[in-house]
Amino acid sequence: MDKSFFTTYKTLKQPSVGLSANKGATFSIIEKGNIEIITDIKSIRRKVKFENMLHTPEMRSNLIFLLRLEDKRAHFEIGRGKVLVKSSEEKDIMTGACFGQLYAVSVHNPNATVFVVHLKHKAVNFDT
Repeated sequence: MDKSFFTTYKTLKQPSVGLSANKGATFSIIEKGNIEIITDIKSIRRKVKFENMLHTPEMRSNLIFLLRLEDKRAHFEIGRGKVLVKSSEEKDIMTGACFGQLYAVSVHNPNATVFVVHLKHKAVNFDT
């Protein structure tokens, strides 16, 4: 995701390398911070804030793990090639359509591509 989406930004003391899904491919993790995206659900726009997002300049899209959302008491409905994410207050906050093994989130931000990932096991936490 473009650096301009970050509302706070912190350079990591020691940048890290992440492993890509492509065999042998890696990407740099250089900074982290908070971002805001505008989602568009049934013509209703909502500002959604994410904390501690990693900035990986080589990646074209940002990945959001449903398990991390669940940790924040959000819940989701998956079926018929779609995902709907609801806040703990039962507000629809994100929706996405199946795109391979990911869900492409409907966002209003220009030049933003966001995917939601659903894993069968707990994602590895990244702390610095």
